Amino acid sequence: MTSLQLSISVVVPVLNGADTIGDMLNALLSQSGVPKNIQFIVVDNGSSDGTQEIVQKFDVTLLEETTPGVSAARNRGLRHASGDIYINVDADTLPTRYWLREIVAPFADPDVILVGGRFISFKPETAAERYIERAGLYEPKNSVTNQHLPFAIGGNLAVRREAAQSINGWSEDLLRGDDVDFSYRLIRRFSTQIKYQPTAVVFHRNRSSDEELRKQAYGYGHGAATIY
Repeated sequence: MTSLQLSISVVVPVLNGADTIGDMLNALLSQSGVPKNIQFIVVDNGSSDGTQEIVQKFDVTLLEETTPGVSAARNRGLRHASGDIYINVDADTLPTRYWLREIVAPFADPDVILVGGRFISFKPETAAERYIERAGLYEPKNSVTNQHLPFAIGGNLAVRREAAQSINGWSEDLLRGDDVDFSYRLIRRFSTQIKYQPTAVVFHRNRSSDEELRKQAYGYGHGAATIY
């Protein structure tokens, strides 16, 4: 089966994403060269800033998940998804025009289970944004091509839906490190490797303030400790 024959479900988890979700969905619904059978799902995780009102302007399915945490939102999308391929992209990203075509393409190989795409920082302007860009936080060597503990970052990944369901999706006990855990369990279950797809590019909005950066660093550190 070619990648264009596969059905796909694109899931966007969001919490208070009013500042970014409109631009993100405009980019998502303007993709080129994609399969015909596409399902777009936005899962709201308890927003209070008008996110739902913005989402309702777009031709997408809007779901609500009351259990806090991105893992719960992703799992809600997974339960509703009907596509052969489940694709996750975050609400604070901007997918490039051919992102969807590129992240689906590797699944033409039946042995491919999990695909991770590429992140590029979106217009780093503040000191915090520039720091994340220069530190290479989203470089593939720190995630999908890591030699010790490879994982596909949750904000830009695609997985065979049945494979994700077979491991019960994402662990809702983990508020951080969930994508590391998810990838690790898939790799062990299917004795597979992650396919890195550098042409599946999304622009990522980095944390813009020192306080947001500190919170992110604390969360990542806590998640890493829990995983290990």
